[in-house]
Amino acid sequence: MCLLAASRSYTEKHGRPASISALGTHRIIELVDEIEKLPAAEWLRANAPNARVAARCGNIPSAHLAVKSGAGIATLPYVYAASDADLVCIAGPIPELDYPMYLLVHKDMGKVRRVSAFFDFCSRELKTVLLSGKMRVG
Repeated sequence: MCLLAASRSYTEKHGRPASISALGTHRIIELVDEIEKLPAAEWLRANAPNARVAARCGNIPSAHLAVKSGAGIATLPYVYAASDADLVCIAGPIPELDYPMYLLVHKDMGKVRRVSAFFDFCSRELKTVLLSGKMRVG
């Protein structure tokens, strides 16, 4: 799940886009290299084709830092944006960017104790982390 995020300092200086179609009047953080084919990268390029590219980032942590620094607006995974008090949600979560995640293992490996413990952990915690950006404590 992704959302469109900017830093508080960016929105104080440049305002917020009034709509998705107004993204072209703002600076964006473009996702490139290995992640340029991600749905979030393609969505931002399609919805802000004429926007000024303030930075190009080849991984999500660097895009997160670019947004946090006030460089521009980017699509970020909910888990990054929701857990950062310096960021504001411009739009989202964006339904078009909600895609399934799969965790696969060979059927024989599922019987291995440490593997099944990992699967149990993921099924219990992963959805919470992705939706809220926070791990449960305890």
